[in-house]
This record gives sequence, structure tokens and C-alpha cells, in this order.
Amino acid sequence: MLSLRRRNIAAPALLILGGVAGALSAGCGSSSSSSTAHIRGVDLSVNGGTTGVLVNSTAVGGDLSFGQTSAYNFVGQGVSNFSFTTNAATAGTTVGGAATGAVIPPNSQFQLNNGSSYTAYLIGRADVKPLTAIRADPRFLQTVVTGSKGAAANYQGGTPSTPAVVYADPPSGQANLRILNGAPDAGPVDVLIGGKPAFTGVSYPVLPAAVPGNNNAVPAVNPATAYSALPSGTLSVQINAAGTATVLVPPTSIGVGSGQSYTIIVTETAVAPTYSLATETD
Repeated sequence: MLSLRRRNIAAPALLILGGVAGALSAGCGSSSSSSTAHIRGVDLSVNGGTTGVLVNSTAVGGDLSFGQTSAYNFVGQGVSNFSFTTNAATAGTTVGGAATGAVIPPNSQFQLNNGSSYTAYLIGRADVKPLTAIRADPRFLQTVVTGSKGAAANYQGGTPSTPAVVYADPPSGQANLRILNGAPDAGPVDVLIGGKPAFTGVSYPVLPAAVPGNNNAVPAVNPATAYSALPSGTLSVQINAAGTATVLVPPTSIGVGSGQSYTIIVTETAVAPTYSLATETD
């Protein structure tokens, strides 16, 4: 397997597992604190170019390319601003900006809980116009945030509130898995583990409409499924188009450890879609 590193990157890039577009990304550990939260960024955009990471308008990481993960950043509890920057020309004006150097999303606020760790994923396509076409074509470049032991949230502007997410450690000999569909062209997907359906109809995240009278805040949306406990070891993971036998990602071996929690992400690596898997240790 191949591991690529770039400056300011604390976690390895995606590792190619062989076959058709299988991939694995190892997560970056972090010490916990009762008075801070931790957030890292992962670039999984189809054509988002080289990206950087902003926390409270300060650059904390840069030179992320597809599949690369930033270091965890320590931030204060409560509401923080988190964004990606991109050097790609983007199609939108409200969310993605009109030119290179866009901040995605601008003026976003995320509720971060004490001692919790979060991962922000940049997903979608830079060539699709956001918001004005959101109902007909939601594939625009966007940021979605998951929390491993705290709230999972996705906010665009306004003042957020914390959605309730219940987290439990997996039983002995098992691992927690959840799915994030980060492939904008795939449509809903079914996830087969060991040849059997484990998650069905997992949709690409779509930002809901803004709430009138609340500073046009967009409500929280949990982009990932709930965790499911599965036996630890080596799992065979296959992705099908939802409700069909059409294989988007053939059986791919992914190793999971006892007592650990993982997010498996369905990605695509080109505008003419080639689908793949990535996984982050939560």
C-alpha cells in the first residue's frame, strides 16, 4: 500500500487497496480535554483543487489534496467558525464563491462540545452552482461535520443549536461503523458487509432550507448514518446503487479494531465517476 504525505498533514493520505478504486485513510489521534474540542479536515471533493483549513478565520492547515487529512485543531468549546478554502474555480456565489480562493462555506458556525472530536469533510463538485439550484442539483461543494463522541452537525450561517446524538462504545470484540455518502453523482447507496445488506438507502447529504426569522440559519443535518456494531477484524465492504444489484464499489477489505469506531465514506475520484471507499478512525 502507498502512503503519501504533504506538509502540515498529520494523518496519512488515502491508501490504495487495489482492485477498482478501493481506499483507506487512517485517522489522527488527539489528546482529550475537558475545556476544548478538536476538529480536523478531510478533502474528499471531486474537483475542489488544493484546499486549506480555517478555524475562526485563521489558517491552521493547508495543501490538502484529495484524500488527505489535516491535524486535529484544538478550539474552544461552543460555537466556532470552520471552513475550507479552495484554489478551484467554483460555480456558485452564496456558498462556494465566484472565483478561486473561495471559502466553503463562508460565515459557517459549528457547535463543538467539551472534549469531543469532530471531522469536517469537504465533499461535492466545484462546477455545480449551490443554493440557487439546491433542490434540482444538490451536488455543490459543501462542508459536512461529524462528531465521534459528541453532536454531529452541519451549519451554514446563523447561530447553531446542538442536535442530540447518542454515542455508545461498541461491545467487546466489535467495532462501530457508520456510513457517509460523499459521492455526489452516486445517488442513494446500499452498503453490503460480508455480502449482506448492512446499511440501505444512504443518501448524499443535502442542506435543508434556511429558517426564516433566524438569521437565515440552516438547521443541523447529521450527514452520516447512526453507528452499527459489527464484529471486528477484516470486513468485506461492497457498495451498490440503492435497491439494485448495480455495483459501484466491488468487495473491498477493510480492517477494523475491537472497541474502535469508524466512518466509512463513499467517494468519487473524477467527474466521470469512479467510486471508491475511504475510512476515518473516529
